Amino acid sequence: MRFHEPLLLPFAAVAAGIGIAAMGTQPIPLSDACLATAGLAVLALLAHRVANSRRMTLASALVALVFAGIALMEAQPLRKAPRLSVPDNMLAIFEGCVVDPALVAADR
Repeated sequence: MRFHEPLLLPFAAVAAGIGIAAMGTQPIPLSDACLATAGLAVLALLAHRVANSRRMTLASALVALVFAGIALMEAQPLRKAPRLSVPDNMLAIFEGCVVDPALVAADR
């Protein structure tokens, strides 16, 4: 079976790893994900060189890319959005770029 898009399966494998890591309830440690990626990459190399099996090479390489996606998510965890904790009617000074004012009023 030939694909017209050669990068579709590797992209889908990495995206699946990112999705697994994002939706997982228990995170996979970065060292375990990297170890699994390296082990499966070696298995893919052995399947290509020794067994000369395209299917086994493709399967192990794609699973290695899934673990690489998990490792990407664990290496750069999602940060929580900053929260503003200023009480109402309290003076606050902000620095930085303001695109639009929060409230439009005549006295502000």
